[in-house]
Amino acid sequence: MVNIIDFKIKKIINSMLPLEDNILSINTISLEELLLIWESTTYEDSEFVTCRPIIKRNYNQAKDLFSSLMENDNVYIFGTYINHNNNLIAVGKVTISDYNYRNQSVEVGYTMLQQYRRCGYMYKSLLLIFKMLFTETPINKIYAQTGEFNEPSLKLLKSLKFHCDGRLRQHHLLKDVLYDDFIYSLTREDYNKFF
Repeated sequence: MVNIIDFKIKKIINSMLPLEDNILSINTISLEELLLIWESTTYEDSEFVTCRPIIKRNYNQAKDLFSSLMENDNVYIFGTYINHNNNLIAVGKVTISDYNYRNQSVEVGYTMLQQYRRCGYMYKSLLLIFKMLFTETPINKIYAQTGEFNEPSLKLLKSLKFHCDGRLRQHHLLKDVLYDDFIYSLTREDYNKFF
């Protein structure tokens, strides 16, 4: 395992990819694939998955944003791929960001294209990524934030043995109603205990 201070997310992850099982492949996502996923996401989807301000962007603005995120040393965007007629196609993405070397934590976010949801792909993707993060990096905690109304995300986090650390009251605006958001986390100790 690498030294906490010298840890560079991208360098370590790039040396470990691709991650594969008999169904999925996890690899660095290309800008083009990221834009295809973005194009299939509606404003309502965005409003559902984030409490942060949503900026409507045109294609070129989104391209610039994703390019800068892909160059950011503290952000890593994985693509989730399945084999379709002997071609790997991107069906979702997982983003880790905001690595904090002091508490050795990182935030995770995830998106799956609508037609590939509820197939177990995101569960398997996250397990592969978490195994790599907990065994090959100094990361000790992975955390996620989700709205109280986002049942699929809550179910996914609970199935991955995430612990509910707290509630942010009236924190997430959805269709003119303020809902609570939850903060969930999975520690290295939790991962080793359950997986």
